Amino acid sequence: MAQFLPSAILPGPLETLRALAHLAAQPDFYRQLGTTAWRGVVGFSAAMILGLGLGLWMGWREQAYRFFRPLILLATSVPPIAWITLLLIWLGLGDGPPLVVVIITTAPLVAVSVAQGVRELDPTLLEMARVFDLRKKHI
Repeated sequence: MAQFLPSAILPGPLETLRALAHLAAQPDFYRQLGTTAWRGVVGFSAAMILGLGLGLWMGWREQAYRFFRPLILLATSVPPIAWITLLLIWLGLGDGPPLVVVIITTAPLVAVSVAQGVRELDPTLLEMARVFDLRKKHI
């Protein structure tokens, strides 16, 4: 595909590697790479924690599921580029907008997956856990 389009639109693999090597030679490259990695790890970790907590709650409580499900569908229907634009206006430049975008785009997916997993637990397995006197926090 790259051979049919101008390199300004879709550069080939060698041209891309040359540009990457040029960027890697810049003194600021590794600091920016570290900042990006930090934002990704922190945002993804926060999204996992929030998504897990919300998903467990939605799985255990029907009211929570009915309340949050439409909000999650709304949040996931908005493209990340739209969130970035809004968050740059609201929060300005810095670490806030990228972190919030990662959380907004990842946490709902985790929450829905966890909620479905909890809701689809086999009742006989839960009964067996109760028979063996397992505490609810261990189940």
